Amino acid sequence: MSVIVLHLTDIHIKEKSDHILNRTPSISAALNSHLRGAEQIIIIVTGDISQSGQKNEYALAEKFFGELVKEIRQQTETPIAIFASPGNHDCDFSGDQEARTILLATLQKRANEIPDSIISIATGVQVNFFSFKNSLQPSAPRFTHPLWHTHELDINGKKIFIDLLNASWMSTIHEKQGGLIFPYEKFKDFRSTDCDLRVVALHHPFNWYGQVNYHKFRSFITALGDIVLTGHEHESGARLTDDVDSGECAFIEGAVLQARENAERSGFNIIEIDISTHRFRYTPYSLSDSVYEASALQPEWSLLRALPKRALPDLALTEKFREVITDPGASLAHPSGIGVSLSDIYVFPDLDSRTDKREKTVANRPLKLSSKLLLDAKKLQKNVLLTGTEASGKTCLLYRIFEVCHSNGLLPLLIKGKDIRKKSTSELQKTENTAIIEQYGAANLTKIQQSSKELKLLLIDDFDLCPLNDEARVEALTALSSTYGRTIVTVGENFELAEFLGGVSQTFSEFDQYQISPFGYERRGELVRRWMSIGSDETQSPNQLLKLIDDAESLIENAQLQHVAPAVPIYVLSLLQAAAAGMSKDLHNSSFAHYYYFLVVGALTKGGVKADGIAAYIAACTHLSWFIKTKGLNHHISRSEFTEFVRIYSDEWTETDPVELEKVLVASRLIDSDSDGISFTYPYSYYYFLGRYASISLERPGVREYLKYCVENLYVRECANTLLFLAHHSGNSEVLDHIISALKDYFQHRNPVTLAREDAQAVGRLIAYAPQFKHRTQKPSEYRKEIAQRKDREEHGDGLVDQPSTKKSLFENMVGLTKSIEIAGALLTHQYSNYPKAIKVDAVSQIFTGAMRAVREFYSFFDEDSEELIRSISLKIKRTAAVSDDQAEQMTRLSIGMLLRAIGAGFINVAGSHLRSDALIGHVEEVVKANPTQAFKLIRIAQKLQSPQRLPRLEINRLVKDEKDNPCVMGPLQLLVFQRMYMYETEYDDRDWASSVFELGGAKTHVHGPARHRDRFLSNRGS
Repeated sequence: MSVIVLHLTDIHIKEKSDHILNRTPSISAALNSHLRGAEQIIIIVTGDISQSGQKNEYALAEKFFGELVKEIRQQTETPIAIFASPGNHDCDFSGDQEARTILLATLQKRANEIPDSIISIATGVQVNFFSFKNSLQPSAPRFTHPLWHTHELDINGKKIFIDLLNASWMSTIHEKQGGLIFPYEKFKDFRSTDCDLRVVALHHPFNWYGQVNYHKFRSFITALGDIVLTGHEHESGARLTDDVDSGECAFIEGAVLQARENAERSGFNIIEIDISTHRFRYTPYSLSDSVYEASALQPEWSLLRALPKRALPDLALTEKFREVITDPGASLAHPSGIGVSLSDIYVFPDLDSRTDKREKTVANRPLKLSSKLLLDAKKLQKNVLLTGTEASGKTCLLYRIFEVCHSNGLLPLLIKGKDIRKKSTSELQKTENTAIIEQYGAANLTKIQQSSKELKLLLIDDFDLCPLNDEARVEALTALSSTYGRTIVTVGENFELAEFLGGVSQTFSEFDQYQISPFGYERRGELVRRWMSIGSDETQSPNQLLKLIDDAESLIENAQLQHVAPAVPIYVLSLLQAAAAGMSKDLHNSSFAHYYYFLVVGALTKGGVKADGIAAYIAACTHLSWFIKTKGLNHHISRSEFTEFVRIYSDEWTETDPVELEKVLVASRLIDSDSDGISFTYPYSYYYFLGRYASISLERPGVREYLKYCVENLYVRECANTLLFLAHHSGNSEVLDHIISALKDYFQHRNPVTLAREDAQAVGRLIAYAPQFKHRTQKPSEYRKEIAQRKDREEHGDGLVDQPSTKKSLFENMVGLTKSIEIAGALLTHQYSNYPKAIKVDAVSQIFTGAMRAVREFYSFFDEDSEELIRSISLKIKRTAAVSDDQAEQMTRLSIGMLLRAIGAGFINVAGSHLRSDALIGHVEEVVKANPTQAFKLIRIAQKLQSPQRLPRLEINRLVKDEKDNPCVMGPLQLLVFQRMYMYETEYDDRDWASSVFELGGAKTHVHGPARHRDRFLSNRGS
C-alpha cells in the first residue's frame, strides 16, 4: 500500500516572470518513476509559498499548483491531495506592525500560557495565506486551530494524519535563529497511536526555536510524528536516529524550490511510503539543465527502510537533572546572546577500538567509528568501556547518550564513579536509589526499579575515581550492571584494566573497549559550523556563513591550536568564544596571546585560583618556562631542579611556596608532576609562557641569542611556536623585522620567478601537458567535508621537526619559508595597527618575493635539460609498468606537468591566503603596482579569491588576454579559480564564465574535480 509524498518548500512566488511557474512539467516528470502501485499522492508544502504574503502572489501560486496537478493527471489517475503550512514569507508585513511587534516581545517569558487572543492578533498577517490554503484543501480538517491543522486521509482502511503547524505565527521581517516559540502544550493530548501514519509539516527546523520550550517542543513533535518535514534552510537532507535531536523519527528537510537570487538552484523531495510494511524511501531531486535529477545517496538511503518506532517516555526527568544534561557549561556563552544548549553545539566524537590489543599498522588500521553507535543501546552486543583524556568530553558524551536514549523510550541512569563507595548490596542500592530520585523524582522510584532489564541502561562516569580497591571495584561494577540491559563506563586515559582486574579479568571480557579520539579536521569543522550558525538569520547568505566559518577556521589554523593544545571541543570553543566575544572584538588588532590567555585564566580558575591571584601564578609560570628551556631536557626538569627554580624565583622576584605552587599548577592542568619530574602539560602553555618571557626579557642574557636561533631554524617545532607566541606577546615590529629578515635569506641565490613566457619556457612546455580541469557541480559543504576527511585520513602534522639538522634540506628550507610567510601574515592581520605603513608594505613585498623565489628553486630542476630528466623517469616507469615507450613518456610528461602546475599554484596561494585580510588590500595593490609581474598579479588574484565575493572577472580577463598561451600563468590561475568555485557558492553567470574561459590549453585529458587524483593543491588552502 504505497503513498507518494511530493515535498515542496520555499517557492517564493512573486511575479509572473518567476521561472518556477514554467517548471511544473519538469516537477511532474520526476514523479513518473515513483507512480507504479501508488494509491495516494500527497503534495505537502512546508511554507514560503509566496515572497511577501500578497494576494497577487497567491493567485500565481494557485495557478502553479493547478498546472502541477494537471501535469500529474496526464500520467496517473491516482488521487492527489495538497496541504500547506505557512512560512515567514507567507506573512504580509505591509501594514502597521508596531502593536504586533510589541506584543510578540512579551512572549518569551510566557511560552506555555499564551492565550488564543494573542495568537489571533499575531496570525493576522497570515490572512492571505489561509485563504490560499483553504482553496487547496476544500474538505474540512479533522482538527483546526490557528497554529495547528490536522487533516485525515483514509486509504483502504489505513488512517493517515497530516499535521500542519503554523511555525511562523510570530515571525518578523528579520527574524533571528532562536527567537521563535511554539505553545505545543495546547496540543499535548495528541498521540502517535491515533493513526497508522502521521506526517508533521512545519516551516522552521527545531534549531530556530527559543530555549524557553525548545527541548520539550522537539521531544513532543518527534514522538508524535512518523515523519517530520521542514523547509526554511534551503538545503535538502534526511536523518533518522543519527540525528540525535529528532529521537526515533524521520526528519526530512526540503531544498529551496525557487531561489530568487539563483535561477538554477531548485530542488524538492519525493518520499515513498509503504504503510503495510511500515517502510519508506526518501529521494531528493535537484535541477540540472532544466531536468530534475535524483541526487546520489548513501546506499542505506537508496532502499526502502523501516519507519522508526517511537515511544514517548512515561517516566519524565526532573527539571533540575534535565538542566544538568543539557547545560553546555556555565562559562560557555555565545556572543549572539542566544541561550545555547549542549545539543546545539555537540559533535559526537569518533572512537578507536581498543578491544583488539594487537598493534595496528596504517594498512590494517580499521576506520574510526562514530560514537553515535552508542545511541542505539538495544543494538549493542556488549557492555562498553570508554577511555578518554581529561578534556575529551566523556561526561558530555554520557549526557547526550542519556538524553537521546531517554527520548527513545529507554530508562538510562547515570552514576558517578566517585559515588560508588561501598560494594555491599545495600549500599549499592542506596547509591542507585539516590541517582533515580535525582534524575526521575521520588515518585518514580518504584517504577524504575520494577522496569524491565531490557529498558534500562546504566551509565557510569569516571569509574577510575571510584575509591574502592581493585577487587571491590570489580564486584561493585558486576553487581550494578547485572540488573541493566547494557552498561557504558567511562575512565581516564591512564586507566588500565589490569590495575584492578587481577585474577577476575573475565568480568571485562563482556566489554567492548573504545578510546575517544581527538577531533580531526572533519569533527572540528562540524563544531565550528554549529557554533557559527547559532544566531544566523535568513538575511545571511550561505556564502556569508561560509566566510564566517572560514575566518574561524583560519583563526584556529593560525593560532596553531591543533598542534599545541589537545584536539578536544572545549579548546576550540574557548578560542572561538574569546575571539568573538571576550578578549578583542577587532581581529585586525588582536593577538593569539589574548586567546591563549583566555585558556590559561580558565585553567587557573578551575584549579581554584581567585581572580586577584591569577597574575602571580602567570608570572611564576612565565619564569618557569625559561628555566625549563635552559635547564631541562626535552622540556622536562627534575623535582630537585623545580625546587631550585622556586628558590631562585623567590630570591629575585616573589616569595613562593614550592609545594603550593606545584599543587595549584597541577590542579590547573598547567603542569604535570610525577616521580620523574615536572613539565608543562600541554605545548600551548609552555609556548605561551616562553613567548611571554622572551617578550619582557629581550635584553636579558641568552634571550636575544635564543631569538636569533629560532629565526634561523623556523622549520624546528620549538622555534616556530616560540616565535609565533613571542610575536603576539610583543606588540612591536621587532619580531616582524626578524621574520622578514629570515624570509629574505631563503633561496637568496634565486631571483623570484615572474612567470613571463620567456622566464620559464621549459617549465611552461611541461605544464602544457597537465590535464585540463573540468568543473563538476558540488555543494561547498560537501566539498569541504571531502577535504576534511582526506586530511584526517592522511594524518597531516605541522610539517616541523624536533631538532635542527646540520645542513638544511630543500624540504626544511621550504617549511621554514612557508612558516615565515605564515607568521608574517598572521602578524600583519592580527596586529595590523602596531606597524607603520612602510613596514607593512615591505613585509607584503617580501612575502610575494620569497614565495616566488621558492617557485624558482623548484622550477630550476627542470629549466636545464628537462628532456634528459623525462627520459630517465620514463625508463623507470617502463621498468615497473607494462607500458610502451610512448605511454611511459606521456605518463611522465603528464605527471611532471601536474606537479609543476600545483607547485606554482600552491606557493601563489600560500602568499595570497596569508594576506587575506581586507585591511591589507591596499598594501597588496601598492606592491603589485611597483612590480607588476604576472606572478605578483596572480598572488593579488589569489588574495581576492579567498573571499566569497563575485569572481574578479575584469582582472582575470586582463591577465588571460595577455597570457592565454602561457601555461605557467593559465595553469595556476585555473586552479585558483576552481578552488574558489568549490569553496563557496558561485553565481551561475560566474560559473558559466569561468568554465568557458578555462576550457583551453593543456592536454585533451580532463580531470573532473573534485576527485581523489586531483591536484593536492585544492585541499591545502594556505597550508
